[in-house]
Amino acid sequence: MKDEHKEFLLAAGAGQVPHSGRTLFDHLSGTYELLKSWGNKEVICVAGLFHSVYGTQTFACHLIDRDQRNGVAGVIGVEAERLVFLFCNCNRDCFFENIGSDEILLVDKVQRRLVDVSTDILRALVEIEIANILEQIPHKTKISSEVMRTYVDQCGAARTIISTEACRHMTNVFGCFQ
Repeated sequence: MKDEHKEFLLAAGAGQVPHSGRTLFDHLSGTYELLKSWGNKEVICVAGLFHSVYGTQTFACHLIDRDQRNGVAGVIGVEAERLVFLFCNCNRDCFFENIGSDEILLVDKVQRRLVDVSTDILRALVEIEIANILEQIPHKTKISSEVMRTYVDQCGAARTIISTEACRHMTNVFGCFQ
């Protein structure tokens, strides 16, 4: 992780926002480290580092307003920022529902429209979501059986498009994908 990325997130307040029993910055850093350890391109790792800065469907905290996209892109690059924006704006269940589809349409819940993306973009978004899920599990004190079942189902669906290392990590956590 570059110093400028760390400084930007800390200046935005990520070190003070609680998340999964620690700070949001800890979670974002952990997500970045997982993606890096799985051999992802730096653009995907950086998108993972910033994956919830605009708030998401499950994490309402907005570190940065969506109208500040150019500023974020100036720090992390246009490609990484686009992934972050999609991750924050789109219904993440759609990521998994689109696996294997010829035409990939995500639901932008903020702008209330469909977004057509490539298989590579979907792959990156799913990889980030899997890292997001797996990074949090050891730090949560309680996960309902319903949420855990959703995680297992989503991770199972993702096996065909995520990295080999992400699959290995997923199997180590859930033990049911061998």
